[in-house]
Amino acid sequence: MRAKPFALVLITLAAGLFAGTVFANLVIDPQEVFATGFFPHPPNANTRYLHYLAYRREASQVDALLFASSRGGAFDRDLLARRMGAHLVADFGFPFGLLSDYLPFLEYVVRDKASRQERVRAVLLVIDVDHFGKAPWTNVNIDSMLPPAVSGEGALSFWWRYLTAFQYHNWRLTLRRRVAVEAAIPASAHPQGAQPIPARPDFRQQLALLRRFSRVCRDHDIALMVATSPLSLPNAQGLDAAELRAVIGEIANVVPVWDFSAPSALSVRADLWLDQSHFGQAIGAMMLDRMYLGRGDPDFGRLLGPYQSW
Repeated sequence: MRAKPFALVLITLAAGLFAGTVFANLVIDPQEVFATGFFPHPPNANTRYLHYLAYRREASQVDALLFASSRGGAFDRDLLARRMGAHLVADFGFPFGLLSDYLPFLEYVVRDKASRQERVRAVLLVIDVDHFGKAPWTNVNIDSMLPPAVSGEGALSFWWRYLTAFQYHNWRLTLRRRVAVEAAIPASAHPQGAQPIPARPDFRQQLALLRRFSRVCRDHDIALMVATSPLSLPNAQGLDAAELRAVIGEIANVVPVWDFSAPSALSVRADLWLDQSHFGQAIGAMMLDRMYLGRGDPDFGRLLGPYQSW
């Protein structure tokens, strides 16, 4: 084949591959950023972007914020709003969420509310001490990219990434998920089994972000409540208790924190847990009563601060 026809064939193939990739990303939409709706609730949705959209829809009514990992799903937003004395709580709970996610969203919401001549009155920050300081997932995977308005990234770069990423594995997972849902085959959303304590390569950086998070709240007169997420007994038994106490002590030296991580009678009740990592709404309600009302079992939750010792 002569050079020119051969080049035309290559160009045609490349153009076809590019067009097919864009078409697949738009139709299958594995991160759910285009809202095409052909394959709802894909397993690799960008929840950071979806929670941003949810906030934008409710922004004028929002006056309080929840920051957490996927464990934050245990908090009933209506109950949380009542405990906070707020009208509406925006949920910023992300899988594998860390301060590297929470601080940019807090700063964004504070800016957005100021532009509306409104303010945030209260924040609840829930920290997973078993993961605090691990390498952040923020802006690493295609399903963990922060929205341009939050990250400061150009909108063109953000959307170009989602249009042109060749992600056969994610396309396949999304299609299989649709088949599973239609066949009524349940799929577990959370891995089971206790996990060993992770390495904490980002520990000092996460502490620095926590200081900035606390300072933003203080500077804007936002009532900040900080808590550690409860650990089930099977999960806690796979971790180093002394190391966890040291981590919590470092956090408490930055900001007062309600520590719920110590195993209690609740940590062995299977009816209160969705799996070994995620607690249910009953425990979430107990945490809110303990923090905001001072009610409940005194062995469940302890307020720690810079001048309090173990």
